[in-house]
Amino acid sequence: GLSITETFYFTFGRTTVIPIMPSSFYYTMYSFGGTHVIDNLTVDSKVILAPNYMVVGDSIVKGYSAGTIEKRSIDILSNNYVGTFVAYASGNLRIQELNATEIAFHRPQKVIVKCGVNNLRAGESSVTIVGRISTFLTDLNTAASAFGITYTLGTNFFVCTLLPADGANDV
Repeated sequence: GLSITETFYFTFGRTTVIPIMPSSFYYTMYSFGGTHVIDNLTVDSKVILAPNYMVVGDSIVKGYSAGTIEKRSIDILSNNYVGTFVAYASGNLRIQELNATEIAFHRPQKVIVKCGVNNLRAGESSVTIVGRISTFLTDLNTAASAFGITYTLGTNFFVCTLLPADGANDV
């Protein structure tokens, strides 16, 4: 029989960080006709549930412009704090595109939001960006309530200061 196995592990610093690629992979089958019988299909996920920290953000979280692995924000965190870190990141991601339901499903103990640069680049004001973060926190709490979790700013929900995209003050 035919067997296909794919395994991905990413190790940064002292901690294994398992990146979550949001909604980017679907199991599919395609054929040019004929009959195909599947005797056994097993799908196993290595995604860690209830990580200590989930860092959500854009390409900066993934390491864009970091220069070296050691300078990626997720690496800096994992080298200075003990625990399991999961990165939920996608390039060009804006705050309003964060999937609160998908993030809540993983039941992270602490959520660190590190995005907004793309919102700044799109011309949004700091007031709009702060409002979007507030909406995301509300949506996250709505989704997390199914698991008995509540996120509170400064307790288990943190927002990093945004890097200025245009040389102006930080948000």
